[in-house]
Amino acid sequence: MYHKVTLQGKLNLYDFYLATMQKSDNQGRSKPVYRYHKISRCVHQWRHLKIIKRGVALIRLIPFWQQRLVPSQSSVLPAPILGEISQTIGTVSVVLTIRWIYAQFIAVDANFKLKSKNRQIKDPELGSGWTYFVEDTAYTCHVADNPHQNNVTSCGTEFHAVNQANSRGGGDYIASGVVKAVCARHCFVLPNAVGDLQRGERYINTDYIIATYLERCQVHDIKISYDIACKWSINLHSRFATYHEDVDLSALSLTYLVPKFHLPAHGAKCQVQYSFNYTRGVGRTHGETVEQEWAYINLAALSTREMGPGARHAALDDSWGGWNWRKILGLGSLLEKNLLKATEMASKQRQAADDFTATFPRETVRVWRRMVKDWETDAAYPNPYLSNDRASKVSAARLRLTQEETEEAERGNEALHTVSASVFIRAGLELEDQQYALQVASAAKTSTDTQKATLFERRGSLLHQIKKWREVQAIYMPGVFNSCS
Repeated sequence: MYHKVTLQGKLNLYDFYLATMQKSDNQGRSKPVYRYHKISRCVHQWRHLKIIKRGVALIRLIPFWQQRLVPSQSSVLPAPILGEISQTIGTVSVVLTIRWIYAQFIAVDANFKLKSKNRQIKDPELGSGWTYFVEDTAYTCHVADNPHQNNVTSCGTEFHAVNQANSRGGGDYIASGVVKAVCARHCFVLPNAVGDLQRGERYINTDYIIATYLERCQVHDIKISYDIACKWSINLHSRFATYHEDVDLSALSLTYLVPKFHLPAHGAKCQVQYSFNYTRGVGRTHGETVEQEWAYINLAALSTREMGPGARHAALDDSWGGWNWRKILGLGSLLEKNLLKATEMASKQRQAADDFTATFPRETVRVWRRMVKDWETDAAYPNPYLSNDRASKVSAARLRLTQEETEEAERGNEALHTVSASVFIRAGLELEDQQYALQVASAAKTSTDTQKATLFERRGSLLHQIKKWREVQAIYMPGVFNSCS
């Protein structure tokens, strides 16, 4: 019962134990025998036996020629396995036009909530490296032997988690979080693809879990989604040649991408070069599946951070095993739903693309398609999706205008109004946004009395703001003001 409850709701064992005691004696009149520590050891053993059971059952389902995989591969689940088995015919024989069918999509991310307190507990792990966490001894030694490897750097990204990653951790924790790789298509947690973070999100941790997984991966075409892929991918081949000689990246076809939600926070060049939307053979993959799994496992963070190292790994591995099992059960209906949706949308999108293409001259379309094909074949060609225009953000334009006004004030040229010209322009743009939002809200067919009252209040407030803005407009734009009057 506890195993099922904790997989679903992440209830810790102590609360479950107290609830069981209260069920038999809710008034607490008698003094029960305290067996919490015994039950804790039983749960630890049960989780380990379940891992072995799942591994043996899966090995029986895999053909004999695939059983050369190490024990940790017993955690691989059907969706990722399909690509590996299909690729055993040899990557050379796979036609380039259909190679995307056998591609492996990997989503990588770090989580700083899954910490582990340094409680000085000697808690050995049962079956280290058999499931999702990498083998602990080799991993710890590798990180300790290479402490000076460069940490992550941002490329103008606005995500504070990246900029502050190296400051996380300390003596109170033996692990500041975990870094993990999942299947970016079906969100299965990959085997030997989770590792503890000692201090922040460093390349050496991410490199190790990727190398450990790639050692056993039989797929040639691999798409790696990572929120800092733009920087992490630089010098990756040289780092692997130094620290992971067993993995030959030059023999693989690697594509580095940034998840769709994280991409807008990157620079303009990254938004084009690492976009899923501009990459052939990825479909509607968004790369954010790893965030979905974080929402599931984060519920266990408060309890696992108090555990010893071995018990923590066992609890997290067990939760990921339960997650993957539920994914298997729902995979059939999910693939059926996606197939029906893809079939319907393919014809619609094809028609929309043809209609849009027909609005341009044939020669122009031919040139554009040649540019795209050349760039997809060889990245050395100019990127056709990268605009030559230097687009400026609103915040950058605001800063530039404010600086100009400050310089004018220093020269003794005072503004015509207490509201400066830059503030006047920005207020006008904000009023336009409010007008559009109000039009969208007004278009709703059904609404309650409360919603209608709120709508009228917003309309009245907007009219008052426009009236005040018009007063300033008469000073900065007298011609427009007179024509509007």
